[in-house]
Amino acid sequence: MSEREALEQAIKDGVVSADQAEQLRHYLARGGDPLGGQDPENLKFLSSFNDIFLTLGLMILMTGVFIAALVIFMGTPDYALIPVLVGTVVAGVAWALAEYFGRKRRLSLPTMALATVFCFFGGLAFGALLIKMGLGDIKNEFFRAAANGDGAEREIFKLFRAQAISGAYWAQLGAALCALAFYFRFRLPFSLFLLAVIGAMAFYTFLADVAGLETLGGGAMLAAGLATLVAAMTFDAFDPTRATRQSDNAFWLHLAAAPQIMLGLRFMIIGPSIESSSSSAVVMLLALLAVGLLSLALNRRALIFSGLVTFTLVVFSLARQSGLSGFELAMWPLLIVGVSVVLLGAGWGTARRIVLAIIPEHSLLSRLFPSEDLLKGNSKTS
Repeated sequence: MSEREALEQAIKDGVVSADQAEQLRHYLARGGDPLGGQDPENLKFLSSFNDIFLTLGLMILMTGVFIAALVIFMGTPDYALIPVLVGTVVAGVAWALAEYFGRKRRLSLPTMALATVFCFFGGLAFGALLIKMGLGDIKNEFFRAAANGDGAEREIFKLFRAQAISGAYWAQLGAALCALAFYFRFRLPFSLFLLAVIGAMAFYTFLADVAGLETLGGGAMLAAGLATLVAAMTFDAFDPTRATRQSDNAFWLHLAAAPQIMLGLRFMIIGPSIESSSSSAVVMLLALLAVGLLSLALNRRALIFSGLVTFTLVVFSLARQSGLSGFELAMWPLLIVGVSVVLLGAGWGTARRIVLAIIPEHSLLSRLFPSEDLLKGNSKTS
């Protein structure tokens, strides 16, 4: 539990009044915390190893619930109802467990795992139910095409594809509604990560449906990633001190956006191959530099972290093209990447000050790109 959450819980339990809690926040912000401030990107969802142990147990339990539901409902006369019933039972159990572990025990990691289970099986049940109700069900057309005999194979394939696309749409809509419901009930920032991933999957499904699978390249990934990044930056702008739940919401949205942005840039500049030409490698390095500067300005490491693999492969390609071979081919890229990451991690604050030197401290941009002094003065209330 973070410091902010602990104070909020103390107010609810009557340990301190709201005024006393506010005075304590100001005291800690002025430097009254002998242990120093928390990092705005502190992993608040993990408080102890017991969280991991409990989460593992919950996943084993939910697997058992899933199998038990299958055994119970496997004999249902209407086979189309099986995913509806199984999904509803598993999602219901996940929600009930989240009520205890999320709202009463306030354990983030187990609740995150339960949120994932709830969204997956809730979306499955929702999609299967709508198909059962006739929305997107094309089995009659399928049987008519199969009865035609000669030349029907292509039509049958189209019907299979249409059924799969329709089912995916409804399941994704159901999963998105589940993620929203989970967020508003439990105020779990991780729910927005799930919502962003589901939204990206729906976008990819739409592109595949309308323009074909060949459109699912770097441009689509980059577009989805940038849209998620804009949402994350919006939350950041509402919380320039990174001291409220808005910052946690932004953290998870940045985490959802970063891999899509980096993969999108890589596929657009280099392509799907591991090796890259010298010109494309240089362009990729420039793109990584721009992303790194943005990451520093935002004080979000997710973008840089997601680009490490691409950075390593690009440096490796340049080293190989320079004539290096054998152990030297492995040594120099690893040394360059390792030193870069260590220096950036150790001097993150200094690097941010250099990048933010051109941004006026009290300008509108300072809400999106907060200074180190602002973060240090307020991050203790995170």
